[in-house]
Formats: sequence, structure tokens, C-alpha cells
Amino acid sequence: MKKIDIEGISISYKDAPDLNQKVKTVLSKIARTREKLQEEFNGVRKKERGLRKFLGIKEEKEAVAA
Repeated sequence: MKKIDIEGISISYKDAPDLNQKVKTVLSKIARTREKLQEEFNGVRKKERGLRKFLGIKEEKEAVAA
């Protein structure tokens, strides 16, 4: 078995097609984790907005440089 390190993720593989499949699997796991964290972030952000509204604190506008 060969081993490769991509972005701190160590992947063992037999040949190129096996590596391709394993990288796709790791990518899908990372995408699911990101989506889960994004949902949690959105829930926390919604609670934060509700508390700010309750306290009468105006929402700070996020400066986005384009």
C-alpha cells in the first residue's frame, strides 16, 4: 500500500483509481461535516439576533469588501 498526505489528511491506497475513490470519500465526509457546522452556526446566529433584538441592540452591519 502507498500512502499520501493531502492537506494533513493521510490516505492509504493501492493504485490511482483506489486513490481517486478514497479522496472522493474523504471529500464527501468533509462536505457533510461542513454542512452540519454551517447549520449549527446559522442556528446560533439566529439566537444571537433574537437576543440582540430583545435587548434593543442594533445589528452591526458586516463590512464586506468587494
